[in-house]
Amino acid sequence: MQTPTYYLGIDGGGTRTTALVCDGSGAEVLTVTGDSVNYNSEGMEAARDHLRAIVTQIQEKTGVDRFRAACVGSSALFGRATKEETAAFTGGILPADTVLMDSDLFIALKASRTKNALVAVCGTGSMAAAFGPDGTVITRGGFGYLFGDEGSGYAIAREGLFAAARAAEGTDPPTLLTAALTEHFGVKDVYAFTGMAYDPPLPRKRLAAFAPRVTACAMAGDETAEGILFRQAELFAGTVRSLAGVLPAPPAVFLYGGVFTHDPVFTGHFRELIKDACVSCRPLPMPPVKGAVLAAMETDG
Repeated sequence: MQTPTYYLGIDGGGTRTTALVCDGSGAEVLTVTGDSVNYNSEGMEAARDHLRAIVTQIQEKTGVDRFRAACVGSSALFGRATKEETAAFTGGILPADTVLMDSDLFIALKASRTKNALVAVCGTGSMAAAFGPDGTVITRGGFGYLFGDEGSGYAIAREGLFAAARAAEGTDPPTLLTAALTEHFGVKDVYAFTGMAYDPPLPRKRLAAFAPRVTACAMAGDETAEGILFRQAELFAGTVRSLAGVLPAPPAVFLYGGVFTHDPVFTGHFRELIKDACVSCRPLPMPPVKGAVLAAMETDG
């Protein structure tokens, strides 16, 4: 009797990790989630522990003890990992005949199932990627929250908090963002929020959670909030246009991430700003973790 074949795809984002098991026909068997496996931000030991917990979940729920091939898309990477890098992270934890490790943008591009694709990602952070003529991944952005991540939830939230504080002191005109800040964080005023934000510092993903409040204020007619969303869309559109400009032909742009999913104001501005640089602009047709499975299956021929 032939042993069933299984493939594993892992989408290792900056906030959480999603793993998908498929059988030899590509049918989905199980999806599990866990903590981030980004070893740059989590540290190698913690990231390996998180990977181990995910693999244990899969084994306990499916009984699958080995995969024909696995692909890990990691937010810690900008390109294909070497054999040594792959072994350092997955060795002794991930039971697979073949393990491929690349960036999370690589698996998002695989999920587009389009040759001339450009993936624009706006979540807690932001980045854009496309396949170059030789099949390697070309990127733009991804410089992180200190001097990048334009258009991301964090960037929108940070600018919204900045505007709220300036308006509270009368430096800038009044805005609905000030009340949104105090309500969202449960503080009496922006001065109380200062203590909360810095001592100890709030995690970036908690600050980024303020982004939907900026959108709500914009949709309620607040000009300051509307201006923030337009500026951030303009910045990220510039990132995407820069990448589109080095491709052989205008790409099909695929949108992925929480900002594109939940922010119609930002997304509307962004679409308008890139429409002359692409042939189409639409959501990614499947989650990146399925792209990771497709990549794993490709390694097996």
